[in-house]
Amino acid sequence: MHQTSRQTASRAIRPAAPRAAEPATRRADHPMLELQRQAGNRAVAGAVAGIVLQPFGEQEHKSLGDTGSAGATVTLPGGLVLTFGDITALAGDYFGSADQIRALARVPGNRATPGTVDEINFALHVKLRGDHKRADYGKRVADAVEARYYALAGTNLTHFTQPRAGDDTRSTDELAEARGVVPTAAAAAYGVAKGAKVPVTNVGSYRANHERALETAAQAGAGGPAGMNDALLYEAFASHFLTDAYAGGHLRTPRAAVGDWWNPKVPMFWTNLQLWMAEVIARHINDHSVAGYLQTVQQLYEAAQDTLRKVTAKMPVLTFGDAISGALHDIDNELGVEAMVGAAVVKLVGDGQLIDAKGRALVAGVPTAQKASAGVAASLKEVRDAFAAGAKGSSPAAAVAAIRLPDGLFRAEQLWPRALADSDPQQSNPGRNWRVAGVEDLFRNKRMREALTHFAHEKADTLGAEVTLDPPFKADKTMALKEAVLDQLKGSEATVIGVLREVINYTPGSATGQTGGVFGHDEDDDALSYYRAAKLKGSLGTLTLVQRRRLVRAVLSGSTTGAEDTMVSDLLVSATPADATAVLDDVGWRWVWNDLSGDDLRRVVDVAGPAFWARRSFAQKKAEVGFLAGGRTDDISQRAIIVILRTCAGPAEVRAIDASVGWPGLDFDLTGAYQTQFDTLKR
Repeated sequence: MHQTSRQTASRAIRPAAPRAAEPATRRADHPMLELQRQAGNRAVAGAVAGIVLQPFGEQEHKSLGDTGSAGATVTLPGGLVLTFGDITALAGDYFGSADQIRALARVPGNRATPGTVDEINFALHVKLRGDHKRADYGKRVADAVEARYYALAGTNLTHFTQPRAGDDTRSTDELAEARGVVPTAAAAAYGVAKGAKVPVTNVGSYRANHERALETAAQAGAGGPAGMNDALLYEAFASHFLTDAYAGGHLRTPRAAVGDWWNPKVPMFWTNLQLWMAEVIARHINDHSVAGYLQTVQQLYEAAQDTLRKVTAKMPVLTFGDAISGALHDIDNELGVEAMVGAAVVKLVGDGQLIDAKGRALVAGVPTAQKASAGVAASLKEVRDAFAAGAKGSSPAAAVAAIRLPDGLFRAEQLWPRALADSDPQQSNPGRNWRVAGVEDLFRNKRMREALTHFAHEKADTLGAEVTLDPPFKADKTMALKEAVLDQLKGSEATVIGVLREVINYTPGSATGQTGGVFGHDEDDDALSYYRAAKLKGSLGTLTLVQRRRLVRAVLSGSTTGAEDTMVSDLLVSATPADATAVLDDVGWRWVWNDLSGDDLRRVVDVAGPAFWARRSFAQKKAEVGFLAGGRTDDISQRAIIVILRTCAGPAEVRAIDASVGWPGLDFDLTGAYQTQFDTLKR
């Protein structure tokens, strides 16, 4: 701790029990840090990590594919027969490429072997048709399919028409030709090599597969080794992205642009959400279960973190950008978006709006279904035309060139839906303003609150289906998840926005109404672990004022160690001048001065000191300089005196403070460069 040798005031501003020195590896295995390492590594691995956003439900994709293809079937290598719509539904979500499906189909299986046709059957019968149970297949098969599903979901820009900033001004051809490097962690899921370039829009994914379908059909027509089944496989794969384009939520949601804007602002959202869930689950169990009598809240909290870490390990990271784009996506799917499809204006809707649970058409979705199915049919006609061209002697390249229309597009691309502008009087659902300066600006927007609430309700159902808690006390944990987490996410608009605000401002203990630590247990240890998690992610500069106040108070509530001194210093130095000043106003400059020492204190004096002392009165500045000059002053004390004097209104105030410390004035306390600066300030 820093000391001024001539201080007469007691340094014990608040009582603190003595504590043993901190071991070098203290709490290095804290679950919070492990959670952050896991989330952080996976977030870095993906270009845009995200959640599963469905354009249409799987049955809706299947219906559009089957209707548009007039019930066509595709026979895969090995003899497995799927409908055109089956492949349309599975493509892009469960399999990264048509070649991947063909490769798996070639290898016989026994319902227990990954890397075989078992993976196709699992996706087809368990996930799509629902006529098999998960238990009918080996765990490794299920894990392989679900791992690929989540990997693809975490990098799903390819399902959106305008995912990037500026895409709304790009032509259909420009969107189709745009490419980006596949995230390394998702390369295997896509079935491509690391570093490969892949389409970044749905029209690009459509074109890439449609061209393969046309080339293969021309080869088949010429009697080549590739048959029409291969061509139909590529075309059915293309149809997934084609039908994506007709979903209201995929027309104009700027998936990547939203993430680029919001994720740097709120990078701790996924970590905070999991920790918040762990804490409210622990609180609920403590309050309502016999388990609360057998374990401390801190033990319940750490156990819940461990459980959630395992459960969410297979799930894509949910960033704040994902939450915003998910809200935009979901509300557009439900309310619909007016779009130009060819020469017609059509209101396009999305997931759950085309058919009901029994497969019956919904009135609101009929125009969307008709246009999407017509697009599939128009595209499939070109595949048949390519076959005919090949039969007449055209090469695959010539056949494709002949089918391409004068504007360079294929027919389905000419029909590609484009959302009407917000200013168009026919647009009943203008876009929502998501590009605002901060979170509270977002929450003040009524239409964004509406969208976020809708998204939270949908996400609650997803979490309820995906998060399974293990014994012991499984029933208690499940009830805690439902009542403490899911019911909150399915609450009123005020409740949902309150939860989001609580998650964004989360620090250990905040969900229980405490100032730090869970019900006071391990208060400073939990705060230190959270700080380390944020520092590991490079996110200290993004912490909110609410978080900084809680974290600083949590560690200053007892005697501090070297690691905690550095934590306080980092939290103040990484803050904006206004936030650093607010924290110091809250805890008091002298409290920080007495607890920190060395470089930790020096950084606070240099970085946070100027803004803080600029807001103090002349009397406060005079008192503090008098305190510092009350005896022999060391380097940090001299440094602090100069920082304070620099904030004075002018030389007269500097001379008045100098006179107030008594003969021989500050000349006695300041040396070297500090004396030189003082001489300049008082002239």
